[in-house]
Amino acid sequence: MDMGDIVANSFKYPLSNWKRFFLFGLIVLIYELPVQIISKYLNVSLYLILLIIPAIIAYFLMTGYQLRAIGSSLKGEDELPALNKWPQMFIDGLKVFILSFIYGIGPAIVLGFGFILLITGSTVAKVLGVIVLLIALLLFMVVYLILMMALPNMAYYGDISAGLRLREIYTKIKKIGRLEYFVIFIILIIIVGLLAIASGIISLLPVIGLVIASIIVIPFSNLFTARVYGLIYKETLDEEVKDPELQVENPPETETP
Repeated sequence: MDMGDIVANSFKYPLSNWKRFFLFGLIVLIYELPVQIISKYLNVSLYLILLIIPAIIAYFLMTGYQLRAIGSSLKGEDELPALNKWPQMFIDGLKVFILSFIYGIGPAIVLGFGFILLITGSTVAKVLGVIVLLIALLLFMVVYLILMMALPNMAYYGDISAGLRLREIYTKIKKIGRLEYFVIFIILIIIVGLLAIASGIISLLPVIGLVIASIIVIPFSNLFTARVYGLIYKETLDEEVKDPELQVENPPETETP
């Protein structure tokens, strides 16, 4: 499957099952709504911080379902997986968070140091701050490139450690082709960026804008990304086994409820 086919297939994937798509959208809304309320009205009442609890639960379910979508794509399935086995989906989301945190903590520290230099330092320090921020941006890009293969590797083996096998991940990237892999990364960034802009514009509409963005635009972007990850990784499996499902340990559940 070439790059064009991967992108085209991934565009169709989120709408392969409308019922599951909108159910996933409700999970996204449960996450987005408390976050927006807390950010705007926390100064009115500190009790609003309690809304962070449903937001955290929804976040882990959201990322867990994305990992499940990656896993079902690896197995060659073309329809959105079922939203069931919620405790397992929550645990999968926690795995995604831990893996992302491990890779992202270094660039985040560099980013924070850059902002400190930029805000509190002298003229020379500010220049250094800009340089440090550019380095942080480059590091985040490298992290994104790694996660594009690390998350599917974790979904494939069902183990966080699989997402940390850098040598194995790099070998798979070379199988795809480093240039082609980077081109797919750029295309993905552009598409996801445009969807984020669309989501931001729609969210400017009072109340209904947030609902539309949360139920339609953001879920579409998340599932599109998950499908791209899965299909890219599947290209490396096709060279190893004819039926990738035989190699999946603890594959995400995808039976129809």
